[in-house]
Amino acid sequence: MKIRSASENCWINWVFPVKQLLYPYRKLLLRAITSINCQSRSMQTQTTDRRKTPFEECVAGRADCALSVLSDRVEKLVDRPNMLADLCSLSAHFDRIDILEQSASNLVRIPEFRLFAIGQKIRIATDGGMPLEQALASVSHNLAPTEQAMINASLRKHPLGRKKSNQTHIAICGVSFCGSTLLDRILGSLRGIASIGESHWLTKSYDGQNQGALDILSVSRGSAPLCSRCGEACSVLTPEFRTSLLLDPTDWYNKIGSQLGANTLVSADKNMPKLIRNDPLLRLNALVVFKSPLQAWLSKYNKIKSDIESSELEGSFHNYMDVWVKAYRQFLGEFRPNGGKVFLNFDLFCKRPAEQFSKLAQTLRLQDDLNVLRHISIGHAIGGNSRTIRALRVSAFEIEILPRSDDELPSSHIDWLEERVDATELYAELCRNAL
Repeated sequence: MKIRSASENCWINWVFPVKQLLYPYRKLLLRAITSINCQSRSMQTQTTDRRKTPFEECVAGRADCALSVLSDRVEKLVDRPNMLADLCSLSAHFDRIDILEQSASNLVRIPEFRLFAIGQKIRIATDGGMPLEQALASVSHNLAPTEQAMINASLRKHPLGRKKSNQTHIAICGVSFCGSTLLDRILGSLRGIASIGESHWLTKSYDGQNQGALDILSVSRGSAPLCSRCGEACSVLTPEFRTSLLLDPTDWYNKIGSQLGANTLVSADKNMPKLIRNDPLLRLNALVVFKSPLQAWLSKYNKIKSDIESSELEGSFHNYMDVWVKAYRQFLGEFRPNGGKVFLNFDLFCKRPAEQFSKLAQTLRLQDDLNVLRHISIGHAIGGNSRTIRALRVSAFEIEILPRSDDELPSSHIDWLEERVDATELYAELCRNAL
């Protein structure tokens, strides 16, 4: 027999009279509750129907709408350089010279985007029939003599403007440590295909800790990421070519593929903002690579465990899982690349590499050459997971693809993973969509 406490009896004695008192008004209360629910749904609909940001429009394959959104705000973007740069890039892709000229004039005063803006001003002038020397002279007040000499040399080898091409671009998408470096190098070993790796490094500097805009005079001085095959001596990813991308990134991947002499280009820039910045029109076939939440965190943990206090690990775990969930929800949902999207479970690829590679080759219409699963032919790629690249060099580019055990994480991390139902459910959906 259950005996109620005195507090429970008090609660019962209070509820019953109130319920009897409110009973005659039950219909009125029901209508009020229904009205509140309707208003709540209406507010949710208004939130859903809000005007999308330019970035969201590009993700959904509507770059023209993104241009429209930004061009309506052009006067308000003077103090928002990143959005102003996005407007400049979009107007260049759509040949909207009126918007391009206005946005480049505002952008030239911002150090991070100065050379990009100068490149667009030169492009506008030369497209209008002005000789290159005269166009370069018109912006010379913004350049040091050494910069002017480098830009002159660059533009003579790599003219500004659109790069028409029929090549295919396979963009490996995902989060950090998803297996993209290995997969990028494997695909780049197929005949007729070139991999560029993390192409965004072509126009960035890096001192081992901090990254920034590329100093065009520093490429040969070692303060910029270099070709993983040739280093400073690379005759393909030259300072002149990299300077041309900095001046005019329009048709970014087409220009890189053409420079590498490839019919098909594979890139591993991975995350959505970089893809949108490099190609807001999303003219690509997306290969979305994912690991289980456990394996994804294990890869991240092995990278950071020596640099972080144990007391901070749980916070780092949840931050990483937040990024993981947000990224893959977007890839599954509103992401609309022109060439469609294919999902690859990297854990399964490591367990059954030949089977998964054959499926991938058939889906992407690639050569089904299983030799690339044993030996990699290294190309002119840049960036990527430094540990993977070092391991490839040590093994003379001979590889053996094996799955990693799930038992390498401490038990406390397993408990954290069990709390992340959102990640577990998302992983199940990714698996349902995978090859």
